[in-house]
Amino acid sequence: MSVLETTVPTDGQARNFWSSVREALRGSHQDFTTGSLNRSILLLAIPMVLEMVLESLFAVVDVFWVGRLGADAVATVGLTESMLSLVFAVGLGLSMSTTAMVARRIGEKDHEGASVAAVQAIYQMELTELDAESVIAEFVAHRFRSEDTPAGVPDEAFFSDIVRGVPHRQSDIDRAIAQSLASDWSLSRIDSILRAILRAAVYELIARGEVPAKSVIDEYLEITHAFFQGDEFGFVNAALDKIAHHKREMELGKARRDDGTRS
Repeated sequence: MSVLETTVPTDGQARNFWSSVREALRGSHQDFTTGSLNRSILLLAIPMVLEMVLESLFAVVDVFWVGRLGADAVATVGLTESMLSLVFAVGLGLSMSTTAMVARRIGEKDHEGASVAAVQAIYQMELTELDAESVIAEFVAHRFRSEDTPAGVPDEAFFSDIVRGVPHRQSDIDRAIAQSLASDWSLSRIDSILRAILRAAVYELIARGEVPAKSVIDEYLEITHAFFQGDEFGFVNAALDKIAHHKREMELGKARRDDGTRS
């Protein structure tokens, strides 16, 4: 689409817009950290805009009628409006704190943090032989909900999916990892933390097709770099690249064709 072209809203888009306007006027419970960002902005903006319009209308009407009583009456209205301006300043301050709380909630849905926590949980499961549900409960209760936990805590749902999914599909995951290794290597020879990283990554490659393979690989390479400073980075990169080309053959094949077209 060129810069000069304009987009004409469809009937469905118009209906959705007016439906959102009616919902904003009625008021309802909403999770503004999910769904369409534009719709969230619309639902939050309409009540504030109406409030400011009505307040401005009130001031104009007030001055119009009170102005007939003389200068002292107008001065009284001016003082009243000044006090209301202070009240609005407090309201704006509170709205900023609300914005910070929303930002915190968005930060709580941190997939990268969930992946790191999942690697730690999978490592713990292998060492302690605890089941997934016990480890998930321990992480959520004592690590995600701790008072010392920073604002950007991991996404619990994403974390839980990985921790439950790895043991559920471990035979397929371990087979894929083993096939990516050199003939003189076995999965048992790999460091236990590396095994946890590879298992979590391969689970995402197998079970979470909505996440691009390149994003999965890059994310777990960063995790590897956080734990190791040696050749492990290259080892994980090679293994995941080989597995991704096998498990996401259509996706990576298309990306390779696209790259070839552009070059």
